[in-house]
Amino acid sequence: MATLHWQMREILPVLCEGKRLDVLIDLILRANIRLRCYPGVRKIAKDIGATNTPTSDAKQWLEEHGAFVLVPYSKRVDEELKLPPKQHVYQLTGVIQLEGKSYQYLYMTPEALSAIQVVVADVLKTRTSMFQNLEVLKTGTEVDTSSFKDKSNSFASDDATDGTPSLSKSKRNKTDRVPAEKMTPMKDAIFAAFGHTSWDTLTDSERGVIQKSARELILAGFTPADVAGLYDYCAEQFDKFSPRALCTNASDARKEGYLDTPAASTSDEPATTSTAASDDDAARAAARERSRSRFSHMRQGASHDHTATA
Repeated sequence: MATLHWQMREILPVLCEGKRLDVLIDLILRANIRLRCYPGVRKIAKDIGATNTPTSDAKQWLEEHGAFVLVPYSKRVDEELKLPPKQHVYQLTGVIQLEGKSYQYLYMTPEALSAIQVVVADVLKTRTSMFQNLEVLKTGTEVDTSSFKDKSNSFASDDATDGTPSLSKSKRNKTDRVPAEKMTPMKDAIFAAFGHTSWDTLTDSERGVIQKSARELILAGFTPADVAGLYDYCAEQFDKFSPRALCTNASDARKEGYLDTPAASTSDEPATTSTAASDDDAARAAARERSRSRFSHMRQGASHDHTATA
């Protein structure tokens, strides 16, 4: 039987934003003895009385903050093997990481905590694209949050001598850091594409989603000039979507011809600053104009339904 940990009180204000707490509780209630479950987004949304979009947003936040890890097909067992390969299988960790500290949301014995640590470490080794911000305790049922440093903590790739995964501090590769002169234009383009008019009206979570999406697009070789096309492609596919959809559908948008710019070169040579700056300014202006036009039609009562083009 799962028992909620008292440390959840310390992060309740954040968990209560959107449907985060509702989704977490639903996953806990569905978890088996291995703390795994595999409901679809629609099923979770039905359980908590919400629509798919806020449910997906909450699920994404929980994953990014280490509440669970997605189990790859190669690590599934028993009934999980009968599921479609693309269906998500959630491995609850019992821990949420927030602002550099870890908080337990489930009480677990030292043995259970150690076992979960081994499983999660194994999953993280298998999933090369998994986030790096999760840290799990080795022993004890209570968390001393002062022992946790910043979000760069992650599972070490090597095992400790006692057979349990060791914890180490790893820093993001310097080549993955995006300078402000690139981040700002990309964030502005995403901001404008979604019809926002003031950053002050956005929550911390909304600003964080835009920033993460901007960074991911830049590292994948996309430019601010691509944002309007990415938005248009997503608008054709979905009734509602968040900035994260721009990233998860970027390759398809390019294949379907929604982007004006070719795929970026894999060369490490930096782009010419003056050319990039002028392109960024033009992209932001184009995104704002298309956004104003789009939302103007919405205010006039135009249909919000989108159908795929032939």
